[in-house]
Amino acid sequence: MTTRTYKYIMSTLSVIGLVAMIVAMTAVSKERQRLMQEAEASGHEVMLVPIAEDTTLTDEPLGHITDFSLTNQFGKETKLSDLKGSIWVADFIFTSCESICPDMTTNMANVQRAFPDTPNVRFVSISVDPERDTPEVLAAFGERFGADPQRWDFLTGDKEYIKEISYQGFLIGSGDVMTNHSNKFILVDREGDIRGFYTGTDETDVARLTIDIRTLLDDPTV
Repeated sequence: MTTRTYKYIMSTLSVIGLVAMIVAMTAVSKERQRLMQEAEASGHEVMLVPIAEDTTLTDEPLGHITDFSLTNQFGKETKLSDLKGSIWVADFIFTSCESICPDMTTNMANVQRAFPDTPNVRFVSISVDPERDTPEVLAAFGERFGADPQRWDFLTGDKEYIKEISYQGFLIGSGDVMTNHSNKFILVDREGDIRGFYTGTDETDVARLTIDIRTLLDDPTV
């Protein structure tokens, strides 16, 4: 192969890669616009903002969950300290969502079923629409998806407070506007440290989350 031919091939591949990237970015932009329109049409204030990229299980924490106190689906106070010693997965949803939230909750339920007799693997879904999502509504929602009430908390509370902890504690959102459509699952270790972010609507990523939970279970130091 001549130098000229090699340069031509590399130039062509670069162009193809650039076109593919533009197409992908356009698709993401259209999806973000669709979600915003849907949320706004249903009366929700929403801002889709960049958050942490998906990660593999990290050796070092990506952040630490700040202390919080919210109300679960049975009207019981749930705090960070209640989860200490457990490996847990968190997400932010709302029960009237008709786009990604049902898929996320279905996938969370699938992860729950992967650990049927593991009380120290827990799940936390925090409502970003606490005005509608009362404990009673959250209880019915959890039952609809087969949530184990002993291990899966659906939490509600003050809207401004949830907005604050989503940004400061869970690294989700902008800190200014409630983010109704984050598709991330957040993996938290026994010490309350964030160890990974996963796309909750992607079955491959959810499978990777399951593997990473098993890895943490096998390591009693984290």
